[in-house]
Parts: sequence; C-alpha cells; structure tokens
Amino acid sequence: MAKWRLLRLDRVDPLWTQTVWHATALYTSENLDSTMNTLIIEFTDGKLVSCGQSQNTYAEVNIDYCKENDIPFTRRMTGGGTVMLDEGQVFYHVILKGYHFPLKNKILYDKALKGPLQYLRSLGLDANQDMNDIFIGDRKISGNGAGSIESTGVVCGNIITDFDYTTCVETLKFPTTGFKHRFAELLPYYITNLKRELGKDINREEVAQDIIKHFKKTLNVEFKKDELTDWEINKLNELNEQYLTEEWIFMPEYFKDRKKEREFIKVTRGLGIIHFTEGFEADVIIRGKQISQIDIFDSEYEFLNNLDGQNIFEIKPFQDTILEAFRKKLVKYYYYTQ
Repeated sequence: MAKWRLLRLDRVDPLWTQTVWHATALYTSENLDSTMNTLIIEFTDGKLVSCGQSQNTYAEVNIDYCKENDIPFTRRMTGGGTVMLDEGQVFYHVILKGYHFPLKNKILYDKALKGPLQYLRSLGLDANQDMNDIFIGDRKISGNGAGSIESTGVVCGNIITDFDYTTCVETLKFPTTGFKHRFAELLPYYITNLKRELGKDINREEVAQDIIKHFKKTLNVEFKKDELTDWEINKLNELNEQYLTEEWIFMPEYFKDRKKEREFIKVTRGLGIIHFTEGFEADVIIRGKQISQIDIFDSEYEFLNNLDGQNIFEIKPFQDTILEAFRKKLVKYYYYTQ
C-alpha cells in the first residue's frame, strides 16, 4: 500500500486556500526523490474571491464592494472562473509528484475526485462527476481545478457545506443590473450545498475526517499525518505577499483596460449568461446548445427574440456584420460553458 503525506490544516487564513498548495507543490518538485504525494485538507473562517489564472480581474471582481467589506481577492495558479471561497466549504488539495505538462487534466481529475465522489454517495446523495465538477443531480456541490507546477500535478477542490449566495453575487462585477439579477436568480438553483441536500447543519470537522477516509479507501493509500516544513512555511509567506500585489492580481502587462466589462459568466457546466454590446445590447442565457432566454434592448433588433429556444448551431450565418458577430459570440461562449 502506497504511503501519502497528509496535511490537516484547521481554520486557515482565506489566502492560504490558494497559496498553501502552491508552496507544497513547489516543495514536492524540489524534492521529488524524498517526498510523497500529498493530501491537504483545510477550511477557513473568512471569505476570499479567487480569479482563474487567465482572467481579467478588472472585469470579474466588484473591487469596491470587496474593499468596503474587507474581502480579499486574488488570482490562483489554476484555471476556471471567478469563485468566492468562504467558511461554508471544506477544501482539499491533491499534490501528485511527477506530473507535468503536457498532461491532460482529466487524468488528474479521475484520480483525485474518487474520494470526494464516494464520500457524497456514502451520505445517500445522487452524486456524479462531470469532468472537473461533482453534482447532486444537476446541482453542483464541488468545483475543482487542476494544473501542474514544475514537476507536480495539483487538483484543488471543495465540498460546499453551506453557501452565502447573496455575498457571492455582490463580490462579482456585472455589466448591467439586469445581468446581475439573472445570475442571482440562477445561482441557487444550480449551486447546492450539504446543508440544503441533507436538511441539517453540517459539522466541517466531521466532513473533513470523512473525506480523508474516502480518499484513503479510493486511492488505496496509507496517510502519514505531517506538518508544513520550514521550507514550505517560508515559501508560503513569500506567496502570501506575492498573491496580494497589484502585479499578481491584475497582471497589468496583459490586462490594461480597467474599464473592461464582463461579457459572459458561467453559472455551471452547460449554463451561462452572455452580454452582447457590439452594435446593439442583448442578454442571452444558454443552456447546453439551446438559447433558453433572450432579451434584446434595441427595437431595431427585436426580431432576434425569435431565436428563443433555438439550437445555437442551427442558426444560419447572417449577411449583416453586426448580426453575424452576435451569432459567433453565442457559439464562442457555448464552448466556455463546457
């Protein structure tokens, strides 16, 4: 039976949820011959907004709201969309040594998500994995990201035990009030939590211990409980400073437009909202390949409301430049929902 290192961290600073696995992955890569694969389990008593590695923070985060309410925001080393991490989540980070690009993330997900998936099923929930997310029915309860840092593969995920939907919406930036309201209405229907699914308050410590048991069983490993090394602590302190710098958060060399507005938000896999402004203004909700709602805010283009219910890929190309740009935008963001 293989031996893994277990780091059980309790009530960490919210920023640690993004930096501790980065530090451990670097430590693992520096010491491949002497280190083990690692599982980190932690939770926090604060909130943090985390942007995906390639996202424009100016367009994603309601910076004024976050500053006024002392909610830090940063950018993480893995991809995906902007998320709010909070006290209603138990976080797990799987550090796999010897994994590096080019590596399909599916390999990492299939290995790392067996434990959380079986944990949820052990509660009697209809849990299923869809690539990097875990759902209860069609409601997401666990979002995960993967990547590699030097010679180490990393999977970062969570089990949502409870969720502050209202604050989550406020921490994000939206182009219009209508767009914000649409997202706020959809979010509770498609993002769920253990408290809702089980109908009772959830003890995070019990969740953490049960997740560890299911990781141990599904990976067929023995855990050696450990603490952060001095090297990791020093690196963690460096990363904590780096993750709060303007250069790291905003990447101004790539994203110079502070006035850029959000064009799209993914609610969950297969569901997103598009805001179009190139010649006319419109909001479109897409579910799978289908337009489930379309609102045109320009009388000249109101005829496009007839697209409601249509398959995006069955809309014929337009001769008009503006209309064709609209059609291409729908196709583009369909792929963003996958």
